[in-house]
Amino acid sequence: MKFKLLLLIFFTGFFMKIESAPIINENQLKIINRKNGILSDLNIKPIEFRLPQIETVKLSDYETLYVYKDNTLPLIHLNLIIEGGKLQEKDEERGLYSLLVDLWKNGGANGKSGEEINEQLAELGIDLNFNLQQEFISVDMYCLKSNFKEAIKLIEEILIYPEFSENKLQSFKLKYIDAIKRRNDKPESIAARKIKEIMEYPSKIEESINEDDINKISREQIIQAYKNLLKHRRLHIAIDGDINEIDYLNIFTNLTKKLGAIEQPFLVSQQTINSSGKKDLVNKIVLVKKDIPQAVIVMGKYIPSYKSKDIFPISVANYILGGGSFVSKMMREIRVKRGLAYYAYSATRFSAHNGKFISSSGTNYEQAQETLSIMLQLIKNFKDTIQDDDITIAKDALINSHIFEFSNPAKILYLYTIEQIYQPSISYIENYTKLIEQVSKDDVINTYTKHIKGDDLWIVIVGPEQLLKSLNKTGLPIVVIEPETKIDSIF
Repeated sequence: MKFKLLLLIFFTGFFMKIESAPIINENQLKIINRKNGILSDLNIKPIEFRLPQIETVKLSDYETLYVYKDNTLPLIHLNLIIEGGKLQEKDEERGLYSLLVDLWKNGGANGKSGEEINEQLAELGIDLNFNLQQEFISVDMYCLKSNFKEAIKLIEEILIYPEFSENKLQSFKLKYIDAIKRRNDKPESIAARKIKEIMEYPSKIEESINEDDINKISREQIIQAYKNLLKHRRLHIAIDGDINEIDYLNIFTNLTKKLGAIEQPFLVSQQTINSSGKKDLVNKIVLVKKDIPQAVIVMGKYIPSYKSKDIFPISVANYILGGGSFVSKMMREIRVKRGLAYYAYSATRFSAHNGKFISSSGTNYEQAQETLSIMLQLIKNFKDTIQDDDITIAKDALINSHIFEFSNPAKILYLYTIEQIYQPSISYIENYTKLIEQVSKDDVINTYTKHIKGDDLWIVIVGPEQLLKSLNKTGLPIVVIEPETKIDSIF
């Protein structure tokens, strides 16, 4: 009971700090408070939200500190983000940065073994994680305020004096190879992998690594990659929590100096991406053979990047089509009305250089053809089935759920930092509700039909070869491959 009360106090205190722009507009309040309505006796005020004040300090030309003070709990959160990630990895180096990130945290530092450092972290109650993405590498840390000095000392040792233990490297190689051998166990994992490989082609950034890729990576390569990463870093440092009485400016100024000089920083926003997708597989079915009684369907295409304002009508369209759970057209038509699948959804993902529209479903292989046909029909005929109520429901849901994107200070700073990397023309975080409110039915239809036709999708299905007979009914060409087939070997 005490724990629940503490949580209530924490979240109440946090949201009381958030100010400004209404999430529920006056028209929505009229509907909620309408005469004889179930809530007509309640006086409901609009939920308000504004991005809290974030202190921004430029430590150098390419190193920035973001600070959000919150003394609700005696906790401190630190997130270091270095732009680049997998984007810096050459085709012949696949797997290098994954091993680099794992060894960086666990390979020992400053004369201590990885085990010794992990023991120190555990004793101090420090949660430390390294994460590799396409566009950045992040170092994420939580600790009690009372242990912050020890935490910073450990992080400094790991960041500046890593040892990249050869023994640890060999251990991680064995783990990677074991994972490679088991990666075709789950059809969902196969489908996700193959759609990424097809859509990222001719870039090999998402091509599945193999045992040879792992075996040829040496400790010397990892050390060189580490040096290059620091030398070309564009560093974002975000700290939030109870940081009163902590000289964070001096701490991070000294840390950045110890990281060394910067030469030609790697800026995500200035990169060109060599990913256009396997063109001759568009509007074809790629059947990945796996002898199972199920079938997993995944389809996708490119849409505008985070920098485009088209993402707002597309987000509304996606909610209506498949992003709105049981109120979406896909769930209603495929699961609720016909019981063909447990799930059927669509989703949008936006990055600095492109966006992706993804739709997926899992079903019995005997129902795969019918499920696929309905999904394609819904995507193709979307503009003809959309109603005014669909727009209203979608916009209300997106606006009212927006505040939960900022459920804690750490998440606020992370989203703010990512926006500094993507650099849209205006802050979409702060202007989200207004930009969604402005979306009209015509905007949704015109933007959707401009970017999503329905006959321009990459389609991957994982299932048994017996699917061939029923899939022929779709009229689409079918390409049959194995889970380990290389995309560049098709055609």
